[in-house]
Amino acid sequence: MPVNEPSVDQLRDLVSRSSRENPHLTSRLEKAAFLMLLRPIETLGEDHYRVGSEDGLRVYEILNGHCECSDYVRHGSGHPCKHRLALALYQQLGCAGPTLNSGEANSLRAITLKLAPIPGDNQVKTLESGRNLDTD
Repeated sequence: MPVNEPSVDQLRDLVSRSSRENPHLTSRLEKAAFLMLLRPIETLGEDHYRVGSEDGLRVYEILNGHCECSDYVRHGSGHPCKHRLALALYQQLGCAGPTLNSGEANSLRAITLKLAPIPGDNQVKTLESGRNLDTD
């Protein structure tokens, strides 16, 4: 993380608020926070990033919002894999520059709406319930 890295309390607060807004992503947001704190997140170019895996043995590239991890590939475009959420946390906390317009709320809601459908939202396809989607 850059010299002006956010505190653990700021990350904890962001994950907590985002989990309240997106309760179906709570476990995944917690894993994403772990990745943000303990694994490398690198900017490779415009909208091109590399995020370390949970086990620390691999890295996954995120290009134009699409992750190459098996979880994302299996579930398709827009799936909120933990790597994409880690990048969203990283960006929301200002580690990789601003990603939200200044008028948007200071939470991941704007980002997670792009990453994941919210159950019951008529405008997007909902995630299948009861499946463990938190695999690397």
